[in-house]
Amino acid sequence: MNSVFFQPSTRTKLSFAYAFSKLGGTEIGIHSKEQSRSGSVSNEKIEDFSKIIESYGDIIIARSDNANDISVMSKNITKPFINAGSGQEEHPTQALIDLFTINKIVGTIDSIKILIVGNVAYRTINSLIYGILYWDDVEIFVVKPDRYDFNSYFYENINI
Repeated sequence: MNSVFFQPSTRTKLSFAYAFSKLGGTEIGIHSKEQSRSGSVSNEKIEDFSKIIESYGDIIIARSDNANDISVMSKNITKPFINAGSGQEEHPTQALIDLFTINKIVGTIDSIKILIVGNVAYRTINSLIYGILYWDDVEIFVVKPDRYDFNSYFYENINI
């Protein structure tokens, strides 16, 4: 597994490394943009960087505070690619575990009402909302302080 974490994350990084080791695999990776030629010194194009990292792993897991990095990598890598967080837009792996937890506790995701309270301007909420909308008859309610912007792409399906 080649893990490319241009943005640090203790839980996400360690959970992938631990899971892959339990499957008998090993991990290599880059843990900051400055460790790569895509950093400020060389400024290698992400398209070129993508082809290089693809050649050193059977699966690529990437995270960046720049959503464009993840988008470009995912389009240029032909091996299995996991988005472990992209800018403020997405965190699909967190959404999967959240959906798993909801389903385990409630027993279903269809026909539920969910209340999201707090800061809704981040990728974890965007991805959770996106994932929930795959189920039927779901109602989402959001309560947030005025100081937080709502950054989801799914306004029409949410009660704010």
